[in-house]
Amino acid sequence: MNWRIAADTGGTFTDCHALDPQGRESRCKVLSTGHLRATLSNRGIPAPSEGAKNGPDTFLSGLPPLPNGLLRGFSIRSLTHHASRLITSHDENGQITLDSPPPAEWHTGALVELFTGEEAPVLGTRILTNTPPGAAFPPMQLRIATTRATNALLERKGSRIALFITQGFGDLLHIGDQRRADLFALRHEPRPIFHELACEVPERVSVEGEVLTPLDEAAVRASALDAIAKGITTAAVCLMHGHAHPQYELRVGEILRECGFTHVVLSHQTAAFAKLLPRAQSTVADAYLHGPVQSFLNAIRTVSPAMQVMTSAGGLKTADDIRPKDMLLSGPAGGAIGAANFARRLGFEQIITLDMGGTSTDVARIAGRPGYRFTQDVAGMKLLAPSVHIETVAAGGGSICRMTHHGLAVGPESAGSHPGPACYGKGGPLTITDVNLLLGRFDPSKAPIPLDVNAARQRLRELHAQTDGTLSENELLHALLRLAVEHMTDAIRRISIGEGYDPADHALLAFGGAGPQHACAVAESLGIRTILVPQHAGILSAVGLQEAIPERLEEKEYRVPLSQFLSDMSDESDQSDNITRIAELRLRGQDTPLQVEYQNAHDLPQLYREAYQRLFGYPPPSNREIELVSLRTIIREEVRCSRCYPFRSCLSSGGKGVTFKTPAAAGCEQLRRGESCGGG
Repeated sequence: MNWRIAADTGGTFTDCHALDPQGRESRCKVLSTGHLRATLSNRGIPAPSEGAKNGPDTFLSGLPPLPNGLLRGFSIRSLTHHASRLITSHDENGQITLDSPPPAEWHTGALVELFTGEEAPVLGTRILTNTPPGAAFPPMQLRIATTRATNALLERKGSRIALFITQGFGDLLHIGDQRRADLFALRHEPRPIFHELACEVPERVSVEGEVLTPLDEAAVRASALDAIAKGITTAAVCLMHGHAHPQYELRVGEILRECGFTHVVLSHQTAAFAKLLPRAQSTVADAYLHGPVQSFLNAIRTVSPAMQVMTSAGGLKTADDIRPKDMLLSGPAGGAIGAANFARRLGFEQIITLDMGGTSTDVARIAGRPGYRFTQDVAGMKLLAPSVHIETVAAGGGSICRMTHHGLAVGPESAGSHPGPACYGKGGPLTITDVNLLLGRFDPSKAPIPLDVNAARQRLRELHAQTDGTLSENELLHALLRLAVEHMTDAIRRISIGEGYDPADHALLAFGGAGPQHACAVAESLGIRTILVPQHAGILSAVGLQEAIPERLEEKEYRVPLSQFLSDMSDESDQSDNITRIAELRLRGQDTPLQVEYQNAHDLPQLYREAYQRLFGYPPPSNREIELVSLRTIIREEVRCSRCYPFRSCLSSGGKGVTFKTPAAAGCEQLRRGESCGGG
């Protein structure tokens, strides 16, 4: 058996989990910038005044245990000095030899970073497989989950693209659906636009497929050559009713490639559903993200050419087959899978997940297995992209704590991994990680990188000086912590109470780098009495990625009366655990459908009435016709033997973790490391 490695690249850290050929587990965390952090120790480090006179031998501390020679070929530099050196030898005691004497600024206690110039998953793979730079990686099966697509969309770091759209709709993405993000704001920001050029295509096809205006190929060719002249070689094509009648989209794609476009995305292949606006937005997003996503995947593919990538819906695809728009929530999807599997092994069917990482917190309600949603709101666009039903809130360990004209605020801005929280030592702002560190809520010696407590304390003093002085520094820390907890509980209310479920009927499963730290406070706010903490809480998204099963999603739009659809159906049901069927149903004339999971299609009328009753508190009107909007079938690959998925097999005998009850009394959020709440 080859190595099996799963790497989840988040906004701050990349979590890696591995099984070697003998089935033994190992794990590591590296910064998503692709760097390791260490501290220069006092063993053999020259005094600042002596600097380069003392030769090239240096000692490092704060790194996880690393085998002899692994760091050979890494570059090293100080966080405050950009001059770098090359490591020529390294032993398991942390002693390294440099290719030249260290700069005078490298003194005892200085923070340094080590890097190879590779993406974080490659760095994690080097550590797990003990493969120094220049050596060949062992045979492996590599799986990747990442927020790289989401970050590229939010940070506007995508490809230059041209949008080819039916004549008369060139301003569609500027106008949108005319909804305002903040209804009562005095000033409204313009809608984010991700295409650089809008080219209107003379053509028109009716909803029945009748050609109303023939395609003007000469006009398309002229627009294409104009875009090429401006240096744009990526295109998104979205024509009116193209999802149902794609002949003109296909022809436009052919013309664009003939003119020199290197990447063309067609809407009927990206999101084959009605509604021109979300279909256009989905197509533009997919084209916009192609460059950064492919660059990231290609940099990793050198390690494992046959690597698999997790989709937002929790499935696995090859790097060649996956679409960027389907990767936006791939990391959180891995966490949802890992949480569902862990809870099932402990006998819990109904759970609410709390996945708090460095940049954000993801929450989900899971009943047996994660639910799904088929539209996502990202960066001001509604994307037709299947995903695990997850609510994300900007309240992570890196959420910035600051004073605004409204008062104290936590997030939504994040320090990320560069510069990171103040305690990372790179001049970052005060964050929730710093708050927990200063309150003594975790052991800095157990952190994956060295931490600077004094830097965090200095940022706290600066923030305290901006307040009116009514709170002490310690009270200010607790106030910031309560704000972060409230952000998380609001997100959980949206996916539980907001959808007709009582959070008190669920167990809270806390994971991520900071989830368990805040679990008691969140549970108390919601009336939840049981908290689950997995053994692999810090890297559960990578573990879920390891456990994931390849699957495919089949989608079809109907928009017909449910009774008409059922009259053509045979009376059959499928009890297979490898198939999930989801129908979108609504009352005739409504816009928003409800999702219903089913096995036998003839159960759909009753299942819809139950879902309607649960959500609204009363049954649907009996005189309104139910309409079938769409059907989706998720087909999972059958696991035939434990040899194929050894990690699933080795965990099936029982999950390890911690289960405890929250106390009735408040104050759990004030517990310090090593203290007990005394709850029953």
